[in-house]
Amino acid sequence: MDNYKKLVDSANISSDFEVFISSNVGAYLLKRIEQEELEALRSLVDVPADDRDEIYKRQLRAAVPRRILQFLNDVIRDGKMATWQIEQGES
Repeated sequence: MDNYKKLVDSANISSDFEVFISSNVGAYLLKRIEQEELEALRSLVDVPADDRDEIYKRQLRAAVPRRILQFLNDVIRDGKMATWQIEQGES
């Protein structure tokens, strides 16, 4: 029963999240995250090739929004998988 509850929770969170990102606020946040990543990547062009510390800082600045987007996609994917498992009677 515990695994079934985890599946239901994951499916519900995923569904709630999909509704949120479809909203104006959610769409705005996704757009801002994508813009932050792009700006960080573009800023790498200005860094001298031998300035390892600055390159690292700017790569990290780009990696954070990318990781957030990955996390958000993981929530949706995991919820869809949980929904499928529930429908298949797996728990």
